[in-house]
Formats: sequence, C-alpha cells, structure tokens
Amino acid sequence: MSTGEIILFTLFGFIYIAVVLTIGLATYRRGRMVLFIVGFLLPPLWLLGAILPAKKGSKHEHQQDAYWREQSKTGAHHHSG
Repeated sequence: MSTGEIILFTLFGFIYIAVVLTIGLATYRRGRMVLFIVGFLLPPLWLLGAILPAKKGSKHEHQQDAYWREQSKTGAHHHSG
C-alpha cells in the first residue's frame, strides 16, 4: 500500500467517523434512544433516527419550539427579496 493510499484511507476514515457521530447525536437529541443504542452495532439505524420526527418532549423538539417562538416574536418569518 502506497503512502497516498494510506493518507486517502485515513482521510475517508475520519470523515466517516465524523458523519456517523453527527448522525448518532442527532438521533439521540431527537429522543430515539433505542435506535441510538442499537446504532452502535448497526450505524444505518442512526440515519433512520436522524430522519424520523423528534419524539414528544425530546431536546430537539424543545429547541425547535423555542426557535419558532422567537421567530414569531421578531417577525422574521417572512421572506425578503
């Protein structure tokens, strides 16, 4: 294996780990605990958990509610352009 191949595999490995961890954390924040835990064995389940809507009472739902309440107060929900 050449040095270029080692560098390429290492780079793609780091990118893969970053993407998987990001999707795993999104699954966790959405309250999908079973998918989060089982996702350690089957990472595609993290992708499913990140796509599904947030569970009621999850951290993600609270953040989204706060964001939209703030947007409605400031009137920033209309388009300019």
